Amino acid sequence: MNSTYLIQVVDFLTSIGLEVRRVAEADGFIEDVRITEGRLEITDHCSPTNLLHEAGHLAVVPARFRHLMSDDIDFGTREMLDIIKAEGHGPDSFEWRSVAQASEMEAVCWQWAAGQAIGLPEELIILDEDYEGIGREVRAQLITKTHPGIKGLAHADFCKPRADLPWPGKPYPELNYWLQR
Repeated sequence: MNSTYLIQVVDFLTSIGLEVRRVAEADGFIEDVRITEGRLEITDHCSPTNLLHEAGHLAVVPARFRHLMSDDIDFGTREMLDIIKAEGHGPDSFEWRSVAQASEMEAVCWQWAAGQAIGLPEELIILDEDYEGIGREVRAQLITKTHPGIKGLAHADFCKPRADLPWPGKPYPELNYWLQR
């Protein structure tokens, strides 16, 4: 790993309990990083932004389902939903909410919160060219706390969407915890 920022991200992710392994090749959904059975595999060329984003996908997934996540996480997500339904959890249960709030939107917001906590430059947490060229706009939504994924994180008890709300917990981009329970 040749990037100081990448080392900081890896150190943060391992400190919160995510497993990160260096491998020779790791092309998953995003270049130089792959999710394999709930672990992150990266090459030395992995960008901090890509690693943070893929880590966000794992972080917002309930702990007992994290091992289901590999490569294209849509398969693991479907399996989580099938299990929750089979267990009889309804849409008002915490179990259902925590699975329903484990989507792309929440991963983006988690990525931003983690990058802020690490102290990365904002332009490095989400690059201008990210998200099909609208990374700058996504950053603006996160800075102004108008990104729709923030409410998803709040519904999953990661945070409260605004500091002025009388809810318990920390206001975004601070998080109550880094990994979904």
